[in-house]
Parts: sequence; structure tokens; C-alpha cells
Amino acid sequence: MKVTNEQLKQIIKEEVKKALKEGPFDDMDAAFDKEKKAPKVKCPANPQEAKSIAIAALKAIKGVKDEFKVMDILMGYCVSKTKRGKSKGQSATLAMFKNKARTIVLDSELQ
Repeated sequence: MKVTNEQLKQIIKEEVKKALKEGPFDDMDAAFDKEKKAPKVKCPANPQEAKSIAIAALKAIKGVKDEFKVMDILMGYCVSKTKRGKSKGQSATLAMFKNKARTIVLDSELQ
């Protein structure tokens, strides 16, 4: 069987790729790829937009236990900080954005 230069280059490329992938952390790489990732969202331009982005961000972090992952998700939604409290007698979250916009999201709005 005769192998052309192109075929040989392709075989070498595939073998190098396989060799680089073999390692103790391959399973971890696959696990990290499956994690929730936040979309890159532009900071809100008006209060209505801020409210909808904050609701989406708070829904995205629901059930996430790792604080670092929570911050990554929030930053993807342009939220720099959140603070829990009460508003109108209900539990609420104050979402503060990177562009200094703020909005309050009641827990009942997250249903």
C-alpha cells in the first residue's frame, strides 16, 4: 500500500491530536464543557431592559451552588452585584449592573 504525502500528513496530524488529548484531565475537560455558561449580554439601556436581564440572570443562577460559577454567570449578564432584602413586604433581590443601573426583582417575578 502506497501512502501519499497528504495522507501521511493527515495521519500524523490525527495521531498528534490523539496524543495531546490523552491525559488524566480529559474527563474534567468534558465536564467543564457541559457546565452552564452565561451568554454575553450588553448592559441595559433602560429600566425595562434592566428588569428583564436581571430576571434572566437570577433564573440562570438558580440551583448553582458554586459561588465562583454564580459570579461568572452574573457577569455574563452584566450584573456586577446582587443583594437580598425585602421590597413591598416581599423577599426581593437588588441587581446592580456594571453600568451602574439598578433594578429590584421580587421573588414572585422569578416564578
